[in-house]
Amino acid sequence: MRLAVASLGFLLSGLAAVAQLPVHSPVRLPDASELQKMGLRQRWSSAVPMDGRRDRVEYAQVFGTQVLIQNLSGLVTALDGETGQKQWTISLGKPYRSQHLPAAANKHVFCILSGMQVYGIDRQTGMVGWSLLAPGIPSAPIGMDESRFYLATTDGEVYAYVLPLSARAFEEQFGGKEKGTGDYRSADPVSNPSSIRTPFKLWDFQTNYQVVQAPVPLSTHVVFANRAGVLYSFQRDVNQLADRFYSRAAITAPISHVGDDIYVASQDYTVYHFEVTAGQLGPRWQTTIHSRILEKPIALGSELFVVGLDQGLFCLDRSDGSIKWRQRDAAQFLAASKRLVFAADRHGNTLSLDRAKGRVLHTWNSRDWGHRIVNEDTDRLYLVSNDGVVICLHDLDREYAQPYFHNAPPAPAAKPAKEADRPDGDNGAEQKEP
Repeated sequence: MRLAVASLGFLLSGLAAVAQLPVHSPVRLPDASELQKMGLRQRWSSAVPMDGRRDRVEYAQVFGTQVLIQNLSGLVTALDGETGQKQWTISLGKPYRSQHLPAAANKHVFCILSGMQVYGIDRQTGMVGWSLLAPGIPSAPIGMDESRFYLATTDGEVYAYVLPLSARAFEEQFGGKEKGTGDYRSADPVSNPSSIRTPFKLWDFQTNYQVVQAPVPLSTHVVFANRAGVLYSFQRDVNQLADRFYSRAAITAPISHVGDDIYVASQDYTVYHFEVTAGQLGPRWQTTIHSRILEKPIALGSELFVVGLDQGLFCLDRSDGSIKWRQRDAAQFLAASKRLVFAADRHGNTLSLDRAKGRVLHTWNSRDWGHRIVNEDTDRLYLVSNDGVVICLHDLDREYAQPYFHNAPPAPAAKPAKEADRPDGDNGAEQKEP
């Protein structure tokens, strides 16, 4: 009898262990007819490497036309966002034991946190250019621009580091090697040739409460907020506070920005728009939507998309904060084209909305796709399953055969032709027959 009980206990413990493993049901790619009703077409599907049954996708992000997938096992894979082709795969940190956070990126480098280690990864090759032991336990994702990155820790400290720029970045930004030295020298006033190889701390600042969202670098300053609802504006190069703003409640949604315009959502149901000039937080408008805001506001063109907890998706006019429409069924913004907005509801369905009025045009059951990437860069809609299958969808209109960039800077005006460049030596004067 005891043997039978022991055998039963062993069997139950084994079944419990098996039950704890992730169950990856094969996902079914959507039919063309399903997508057509949504106003979508499939561009490609792909799969990222996985470390067996116990592995799963932890974070999936898009940066321009590049998709980055981080697995629980520490595998990191980059895909071409337009073709689905795998660009590289690397392994970071201790498999299944390292804490991971969403990555940050500039034009050339990914900054990826794995445990207490910060890695600088070349976006093109996947090579680890440098690594840095964090000065404390990270409390938020990294914020970065082309020459700095910013790290917040659980003790309320915020650190600014000068990035070790790659040779390719130096040649592009600063014109290459300094004559006679063989070193790359930056025009940055606080960097030097040694900073190419190792990040160095520029400054640090102690807040009274944790910073739980990524700091946001602007043109000359960096802004961040703590749990107490204080918004700070700091100079990029020195430990000098330029301005601060006290909201009426905690700021727990990530800060959004376009240029030096920032959009801050607090738990007092309010969205704030500030224009940051010389570090000063100039308030432009504030709008109350009568709901807690936990998701990052998404600024696309002339509109700002904000999700209110249990209240749906709001579309605001970026110029004055007025509410253009609200869609109660939408619980997460995903992507948008000029004519459509794609969102997720609370049940895992994907919604196709009329961008002008917010009406639901069609609903697609996409529950098998556990990760729906929020894309604020282009019109592409990316869905990822837990077992690493990735699909790219976009508006079926022919206009979107090439990606549409929402907040791309205007193209520079064409320069007038120089006199010497005019055909046949034409200098603008009337030409006479000899």
